[in-house]
Amino acid sequence: MDVGGNQATHAACFSIQLMENLFALYEALLVWEQTSDISRGNEWTELANIGLGLLLGCVATEKLEMFAMSSAKIHNLIHSREPSSTEEVCYMLEALHNFVCDSISGESRYSCLHQLPSFLSIMSFVETKDAGNFSPVSDDTHVKEFVVPLIRDLLDNNFERLHMAPHLSELPPTSGSPSFFEDFIEYCVSNEWKVFITNCVRSD
Repeated sequence: MDVGGNQATHAACFSIQLMENLFALYEALLVWEQTSDISRGNEWTELANIGLGLLLGCVATEKLEMFAMSSAKIHNLIHSREPSSTEEVCYMLEALHNFVCDSISGESRYSCLHQLPSFLSIMSFVETKDAGNFSPVSDDTHVKEFVVPLIRDLLDNNFERLHMAPHLSELPPTSGSPSFFEDFIEYCVSNEWKVFITNCVRSD
């Protein structure tokens, strides 16, 4: 899922109005809809991948409004469509894992994006005049509050696809556990989880 560019370089190009308009276009074109239309070629798959990359780029911004908007859309995609591939699931899980780990360690969320395939060169033409008009996510608690539920949903929906059973014996229960948030924050720095991300999820 590499469409070129550097996320950190172009992160300031995001504005809430731009991204809402872009994703409204995605919805109007049914880019993420499951379809048997054989006239849709690889271009549609690539367009969907770019959209996922942009949503993850929105999560990486310091803008709380952008953060909330993109998290809600990712949540909806996780629950409303089948992933196009295991690679897509791994791409999303690795990104979300890195966001949480950087939040725990106090590093910039932009830093984790250097570890992912690039996807924002298409944003290089956008003016940044609105970049300072939004509230920064000053408390990293927001990062965990938005992102940990997305990780839980990805794991719930893709347990067999990711062959998790042999690798994550100590994973906190993802369904019906009122303490999953706190349990996962502790678990995600464990050796078991790190080995799983490195060996089973992370792209080379």
